[in-house]
Order: sequence, then C-alpha cells, then structure tokens
Amino acid sequence: MAKKPGRKIITFDWAIKTVLRDKANFDVLEGFLSALLLRPITILDMLEGESNQRDDADKYNRVDLLAKTGDGAKKDGELIIVEVQYLPEKAYLKRLAYGTSKTIVEHLKLGEPYDKVKKVYSVSLVYFDVSREYYLLAVKRFPDIVRDDLDEWIYAFKNNEVPDEFSAPGINALKDKFDYLKMIEIERRKFDAHLDVTRSAWGTITHAREEGIEEGIQMGREEGMKQGAHERSLEIARALKQSGMSSAQIAEIAGISLSELEKL
Repeated sequence: MAKKPGRKIITFDWAIKTVLRDKANFDVLEGFLSALLLRPITILDMLEGESNQRDDADKYNRVDLLAKTGDGAKKDGELIIVEVQYLPEKAYLKRLAYGTSKTIVEHLKLGEPYDKVKKVYSVSLVYFDVSREYYLLAVKRFPDIVRDDLDEWIYAFKNNEVPDEFSAPGINALKDKFDYLKMIEIERRKFDAHLDVTRSAWGTITHAREEGIEEGIQMGREEGMKQGAHERSLEIARALKQSGMSSAQIAEIAGISLSELEKL
C-alpha cells in the first residue's frame, strides 16, 4: 500500500535559525530529542550558539542550537548541541569535537571543581557520508522505513513532510509549526531564497565532482596511451636485439634508454 503524501514542512536547518528559537516551539525539539535519547526531554532555555545567525547569507551551511534541559526546577541541567550540516566539511568531526569541548569549558566557572562539569550531548543531522567515529544521524542514508518514533523524525527531516499517521512525541507540533503553507509571505520568500542558496551550493559541489571524475578518466586514458606506447617500444627493442644492431642504435630507434634496453 502506497504511503499517502504528508504535510509539507520547512527544512530543519531553517527552523533552527527561526522558529525553534521561540520558547513557544520548544515542544518540537523536545519531541525529537525524547525520541532520540529514549527519555522525556524538557528544554528550559535556548542558549546563544556560535552560529545562530538568522541571515541566510551568514554561515548557511552550518547552523546549531544550544539547548539547556532540566525538569523545570533544576537550574543546572544538561546541555544539548543540535546541529544540521548539509555540505561536506574536511575536518567536520574534529570541529565537532572542538565545539563540544568548548561548550563544556565555557560552562565551567573559574575556580569550580571538575565535578561541576555539565554533561553535553552533541546531536548532528548530516546530509553526507561520515565515518563511524561518532554517533551521527546520516539523514540521506535513511531508507524511509518507519519502525519507531525516531524513524518518524528522521523521515520528516529527510523528506520535509509529515504523514498524517505519524504519532511520535512532538511530531504533531512539528507538522503544525513547520507548515510551509502557514508561513507569512515575507518569511516564505526568505525560506525560498534559503533553499535556492542551498541548492546552488549542492550544484556547485556536484559539478566540481563531475569535473574531477572526468579529469580523472581523461588522465587515465592519457596514462594508458603512454603505457601502451612504451610497451610497444619495448617490443620493438626486443625484436631489434635479434638483428645484431648496436645497443645505442636500438635505443635510439625504439625510443628507450640504454638502462631499459639492458633489462630486456
């Protein structure tokens, strides 16, 4: 039975820059993190992250939120970094480790003992292949097979839509608050421009990869032709050695060095 089309929603990277920073929309992120961490998550506050820019031209490829969790009465809750990364980055895992470490250090006051170090979770939604050194959610690799609450969330992130039958915690809030059709005209234009920038960046990368592959194929052809010509020269030299010609003459005619001729 074919899955019915779901309600179209805005992309998660755009939501992190905009609607998810509003306390009224914390329930969306709480639902996703609860499904991921397998326990109820309550977000007390959104702390300012390094790249929480609202302007699409400012670090569009990397956006993140720093959420402070707790039970409502607990002031020193855990910290959760939520990051969306669309484009590949050479030192991504190292930057991830640096960002997490920096967050830990920044939330330990001068002179405080190490037992005051806050627990920091780093959650990344990546749209490219990564190594298995970290627990990352490789969205592009998700097979669109929904078995549990987390699968529903990843399906929504990958396809930018929420089917009506989804029931994971917070998923209805996601469907309602990320609804593309409910955006006011100016916000919709900003979001559409953001998508154009992202698609253009992917197009640039794809074009560069295709050019690189074509150059590699061409280099392979040229290298193969050179290798074939050299092999023919060696065959000629072997045949000329039977004629009694001098080594210098054979090397000159065949176009090889005397050292190569001696090895034949």
